Amino acid sequence: MVRRGVTERELVEEIREQKDFYETLLRAQSDVGEGLLIVEDRRICYANEAFCLISGYSVAELTALSTVLELVVPDQRRLVESRMRRRLHVEAVEDRYEVAILDRSGRRVDVEVAVRLLRREDRSPQLVAIVRDISERKQLEERLRNSLGMLVAVHEAGRVTSSTLEPEEIGARLLEVIRRVSDVSASGIYLRNERGRLCMLRAFEPEILRWAASATPEAEAARRSAMKTRERQVFQVEQSGGSDAPLMGLCLPLVVRDRVTGILEAYGPEALADKTRIDTLESLTLQVASALENARLYQELAERERQLRNLVGKLLVAQEEERRRVARDIHDGLTRVAMAAHQHLQAYAEDHHLVRFSNQRMDWILELVGQTVEEARRLIADLRRWR
Repeated sequence: MVRRGVTERELVEEIREQKDFYETLLRAQSDVGEGLLIVEDRRICYANEAFCLISGYSVAELTALSTVLELVVPDQRRLVESRMRRRLHVEAVEDRYEVAILDRSGRRVDVEVAVRLLRREDRSPQLVAIVRDISERKQLEERLRNSLGMLVAVHEAGRVTSSTLEPEEIGARLLEVIRRVSDVSASGIYLRNERGRLCMLRAFEPEILRWAASATPEAEAARRSAMKTRERQVFQVEQSGGSDAPLMGLCLPLVVRDRVTGILEAYGPEALADKTRIDTLESLTLQVASALENARLYQELAERERQLRNLVGKLLVAQEEERRRVARDIHDGLTRVAMAAHQHLQAYAEDHHLVRFSNQRMDWILELVGQTVEEARRLIADLRRWR
């Protein structure tokens, strides 16, 4: 009787466990494309077709793995192992988290995992994991983050480049923004001088730039084409030192009023040629071209103001010298002549007693000569007062 009761209870418990197990399987496979893993003692004992498509492994290959952790990227294995261990000892409805696995080809796949615990009487508990491939979502999130970061960079570049009129500072700030938003190995700004030749204004990692500028015909051709067509140029250059990965090169012309004033040149991995990155760099280039042109115009205006101040100063000096010369000439010439004439006429009048009419005329002449002397003295005083 007792034996039969025990048997019945075991049977009921086994049926309940099977019911829970199959309900878990049904929930796991309710969405198309969701992978299902059943893990016991860290080994995979079941995998559905959807997970095989996600991982690239066959069911036989998955069940042959020594541990499920072999699928996880190395830097996340400790975290996953800790969560699995905690899952076996802590009762909870579900443990959901994101992790990255390596598929059969070694490619990284981002997945979302929801793990449930399935306990069984007198048997090892099992972890039932529902796996969803979220690689596309992750890539979209990354692109959105990059786009947002680039928009912020463009806004920041516009703000900082409008806050200064120093060309070198503008170049330094632009290259710093580019370094933050793009994975560049080197970048530089070249401005066209009066002879039409490109001269470096500012550079990030100038050694790489000098190597690319002097040793690769691709870079030279891209610069010439960018200067001529006023369009961006994307090219590749082989790295020195036997590196297999080529550098992507980018030449963006600095255009102001249909006139090319310089070049923004950048080198980096293949991601540098991404359209979104190039569009962002072009936006930065437009802002910097305007800022550099404003700085150039400001410098020209400052130079002209300096020249004007020098010219006004020279003019004032010349006027002062001319006043002194005129005052000297009047003092040494007209004043002395008038004074001498006045003295001689006065002496002549005293020595000769003329008739009344003649005396009156002589007095009039003496008065005119005296007025001439006084006028000359007044002019000299005025000229000296103007200094």
